[in-house]
Amino acid sequence: LLDDPSAQDMRDDALALIRQSAGRLLAVVDFARVAYGSSASAERFSGETLEKLVRDLVGGGRATLDWRVEPVDLPKAAARVLLNLAYMTVGALPTGGQATVTARFEGDRLKIEGLAEGARARLKPEAAAGLAGLPLGEGLSGQWIQPHWLWLAVARMDGTLAVEAEEG
Repeated sequence: LLDDPSAQDMRDDALALIRQSAGRLLAVVDFARVAYGSSASAERFSGETLEKLVRDLVGGGRATLDWRVEPVDLPKAAARVLLNLAYMTVGALPTGGQATVTARFEGDRLKIEGLAEGARARLKPEAAAGLAGLPLGEGLSGQWIQPHWLWLAVARMDGTLAVEAEEG
């Protein structure tokens, strides 16, 4: 479309699509570098930086994000847990709803919560198994990998991970 002289009227649309795709790809790369550990440049991350990473990644989706992260900055391991939990919380709302992500200190422990509320909020059985630390069942389920990684990350920090699912 960019090189076709007879399609000049569609050139602006093509450039907008390219710009949008490049922005989306950059958001995925930036998120993954921090969420999965290849970002070696920082040992601590500000709540604002983490919020931007999540918002850039999930922006344009149907769910709204309510970010209630109190700590000014978090160590790398806690930041990874927060990012993965936030992404999974928004991902549990495929048709829209409210994703509330909170992080606060209770004594010397950091408590991170993700609450997905919406008409069709769901946690797939494979994701629930991963969050419970259960081994992979038959096949390689994409819905198991990230939740299991999150469970491992929390366990390595001597933390606990609890999941509750309720009707409605």
